[in-house]
Amino acid sequence: DLDLVKLPKKQDRDKLLTMICENKKNNNKHELYSERLKIIKWYEKNDPLNFDLYGRGWNKFVFGRRPFTFFNRFNSIGFILKNLDQKYSVYKGEIEQKYEVLKNYNFSFCYENTEGLTGYISEKIFDCFFSYTIPIYKGAKNITKFVPKELFIDANDFKDIFEINSYIKTISSSQFYKKKLNIYDFLKSNR
Repeated sequence: DLDLVKLPKKQDRDKLLTMICENKKNNNKHELYSERLKIIKWYEKNDPLNFDLYGRGWNKFVFGRRPFTFFNRFNSIGFILKNLDQKYSVYKGEIEQKYEVLKNYNFSFCYENTEGLTGYISEKIFDCFFSYTIPIYKGAKNITKFVPKELFIDANDFKDIFEINSYIKTISSSQFYKKKLNIYDFLKSNR
């Protein structure tokens, strides 16, 4: 309900960056699951104190190739699969509501499941908007037809995760608040 959209608070949040997604794998050549995994591993190694991961299955091994994907449903049992389970220090667990997590963060990686499809825009970017968390987006090739570019950070504008991380750490409070106001105006508009 857009009547519930309130003017964003001016101050920054205590936490810098998050990502909310389920641990999945896919063999589609345009999939972004592997890009999400690269982000997680990069932060795990380089900046674990400024990144939190939420979602289902990040403490379990996931098979990505057929016919082995059948075994994913048995992932929580069995000695062999338990030995394959991944442990990430940045993983904070499963959540009930995205808003309750996102409202504590300044930025969130919002990578669609697939990249480059025209008009494929899921709830991910809008979940961020409703919590005034700035999305770092990758997905639909025509996203700016539907969402103005000043509302999000386009991951495609950067060479790698290091550049994204450096950029978000240099955004001033006034720039950050301006983005939040732009989101507010967008949510209140007919668009």
